[in-house]
Amino acid sequence: MSSLRLGSADFRFFLLLAFIFNVPPMLALVPGVGVIAILPTLFWANIAGMPLTLLGIHRYEVQEFGVLPHGPVDVGLIVLFWCLVAVVATMIVKHRRAAVPTNSKHG
Repeated sequence: MSSLRLGSADFRFFLLLAFIFNVPPMLALVPGVGVIAILPTLFWANIAGMPLTLLGIHRYEVQEFGVLPHGPVDVGLIVLFWCLVAVVATMIVKHRRAAVPTNSKHG
């Protein structure tokens, strides 16, 4: 299996997934939209932060609404988690796309 090359369709797909997975905290900063984006931001932090806390990375404080990152390194770990999820999802799509036979007409 070849790796992701810059400019390839798979790399663009990865960038799109990584952007979509990391959009909730950016939306929370937008005036007017921030109130609506609080719940997706909580999910964004908790889905990544809880496993990191369970793995022994005690940089997060578990409170009533889930994990609370304490600084930029903690938020960076959550972004890295979602980028890894995007890499895995891209590899799965790439593998499935390669397994599907193409319709070529010989004639």
